[in-house]
Amino acid sequence: MSSPTDNAFDDDLYQSSEPRGTKSDQDALQPTSKGLAVGSTPYLAEGRNEEKELAGFRIQRIMRWVGYGLFILYWVDVGYILYPPEFTNIVWEYQAMGDLVRLVPTLAISLILIFYGETADRKKIERVLLLLLSWATVLIAVFHLLMVPLTLVNAARISTQNNEQISTQVNQQKRQLEATQEQLEQATPEDLATLIPVPDEQGNLPNAPTTPEEAKTQVITRIGAARQAADTQAQNARENLRDNLLKNTAKIVIEAAIGAGILIYTWALTKWARHRKSYGRNAETLAIANQGKRLRKNSKAGKQSRKRRSV
Repeated sequence: MSSPTDNAFDDDLYQSSEPRGTKSDQDALQPTSKGLAVGSTPYLAEGRNEEKELAGFRIQRIMRWVGYGLFILYWVDVGYILYPPEFTNIVWEYQAMGDLVRLVPTLAISLILIFYGETADRKKIERVLLLLLSWATVLIAVFHLLMVPLTLVNAARISTQNNEQISTQVNQQKRQLEATQEQLEQATPEDLATLIPVPDEQGNLPNAPTTPEEAKTQVITRIGAARQAADTQAQNARENLRDNLLKNTAKIVIEAAIGAGILIYTWALTKWARHRKSYGRNAETLAIANQGKRLRKNSKAGKQSRKRRSV
């Protein structure tokens, strides 16, 4: 039979086996996965933002390198067009200017990609290069403006040259016809008899002259028709050449003027590239540059950490 003392001792022993502290205290001491996820969310978000910003800097660098590549290709094409030079040949000058204005889109795209991002994340050597590119832009624009009057002058000279060539060819044909007619006028009846065609095996001779006089008349008629045909062909050739020359000239002039306008506007917008104050004193520029350096540093550190973990 147990005593009251034993019962009290058993109650104390039973109570001592229960965990002490309130339920709220126990919950506070136990780390839950939910609390860990909530606490780590800002760090994950910050890491994702850094990755996005780093990707933006990488895309910016890729765009600039593509711009430099297109700019080099532009000058390769210019060298191909201008070599070997024939500046005394108006046709060569005209064709060369037409080929040069077709390269304006390549040049414009390359400059857009090169100047993208302005002063952000630029090295010292690139700053000097951007200064030269900015001034080169306005020089190329002036060259395109000079193409306009030079194209018009060359077009007028080419038109005159084409007319002279056509007139020379027509005159040569007419002189040959006149020489033939003179020989015909001075021909003897025996010579005119040779103009009468010989019938074929079946004796057919359609529309053939039967006498020397008829043969002479028929030849003279054909000479007159040949003269008219030469004049008509010459007039058609002049009109075709004039129309093609007008279309090509208008195309070159318009493209040269638009290209010059684009380049001048680009030069005006790249004023920051021609001033040293644009670099180093702009707080926003410094912040962007430092942010890019920090992101690249963190990226390298993350790669090294992943390598160590894999080892």
